[in-house]
Amino acid sequence: MNTNEPKTAHWQVMNAVPDGIVVVDADGIVTFCNNAAKSIFGWEPADLVGESIEVLLPKEDCSNYRGCRRDYADDPRRGPMDEGLEVRALRRDGSTFPAEVSLNPVETEAGQRIVAAVRDTSRRRALEEALQKRESQFRSLFRNARDGVYISGVDGEIHDMNPAGLAMFGYDREAMIGMDARELYVDAGDRKRFKQEVDRHDGVSDFLVRLERKDGSHFYGKITASVERGSDGQPVLYQGILRDVTDEFRDRERLRHEATHDWLTDLPNRAKFRDRLQEVIERVRQDGQRAALLFLDLDDFKSINDELGHGVGDEVLQIAARRLHNAVRRDDLVARFGGDEFVVLLEGIEGADKARETADRITHQFREPLEIDGVTLQLTASVGIAVVSDPEQTADRLIEAADRMMYEAKEGPPDAAKIAVAVDPD
Repeated sequence: MNTNEPKTAHWQVMNAVPDGIVVVDADGIVTFCNNAAKSIFGWEPADLVGESIEVLLPKEDCSNYRGCRRDYADDPRRGPMDEGLEVRALRRDGSTFPAEVSLNPVETEAGQRIVAAVRDTSRRRALEEALQKRESQFRSLFRNARDGVYISGVDGEIHDMNPAGLAMFGYDREAMIGMDARELYVDAGDRKRFKQEVDRHDGVSDFLVRLERKDGSHFYGKITASVERGSDGQPVLYQGILRDVTDEFRDRERLRHEATHDWLTDLPNRAKFRDRLQEVIERVRQDGQRAALLFLDLDDFKSINDELGHGVGDEVLQIAARRLHNAVRRDDLVARFGGDEFVVLLEGIEGADKARETADRITHQFREPLEIDGVTLQLTASVGIAVVSDPEQTADRLIEAADRMMYEAKEGPPDAAKIAVAVDPD
């Protein structure tokens, strides 16, 4: 027994306590220490008993300790040392460590004793410091990240957002914190789909949405987010990263547009037109509606290029594209097929007469004189029409038929309407 106290069960129990137990008398002399104190202080219990408690404290802290000990011994209720006091403690090898000490007075047969329960808090302190360091690093990343970083509640309330995110939306921090995130979405459906995906998969990656700035302008953002759940498994908050991809999105859309549109007139090109024509033919097969293809060629366009130059010729093609749009319905597809050839796709028409009416409007539009660089030009166009209702018709056969009808119209009298019709061509 590592004590000069009576060998009672009370003292023996202290050897089973995981914290270090050190008992001192009114003069601060150690009268008992348990086995756990050995691992904490590095003292053999037998060597520590009889020593001043000050051997367990750094020298510079001893004078302060003496005053506290005297005050505590005089009136244990008034001392500050019985509340889990944080102190520096000294090991036998001279190293110091943080410790938490709780004191309790005990009256014994030998007189008053003060029981000190000592806990080495080095590991806890190290963990706390590591957590504080990580928190500091996180806050630094949060503040300095080039992307927007945010935390929001499941109800949409924004709890926090970093400077990059605030700049992205154009709000100051005071205005943004507490705002309902749903107000930032251009399309309420985007927010609904985002929430569904996050809740279903505990997160999303590069979720594309359209968002609104404070000034009312819109931008495209990609959100990568995760959900934090409570002990009951229910979402409690979302945390995510937002990147402004407006330029990237527009570049991608521009490339997609350029791949499917004519560079000069900005009309859909041949490839885009063929895709749309195939879709229309498929719908004809499914619901039996009619469709028509108008194949148009500018008359004597070569002479315009030869006599006035390709610059004027390009302007003529651009004007022709605009006039075509003015002559057809909003949903009709106008495309440049190549050179001075254009095509118009009419869907859901009643028959050949409706297609002819559209062709008449087109040729009428083209008869209007136009002036370029002081030169007045009179355009005419030849139009071939192929109307399809045959479920077995193909895109290639329909284009060939309309092209053939256009050449027949071109060979007609100069004053003729220059329209030929082939219904369900073979």
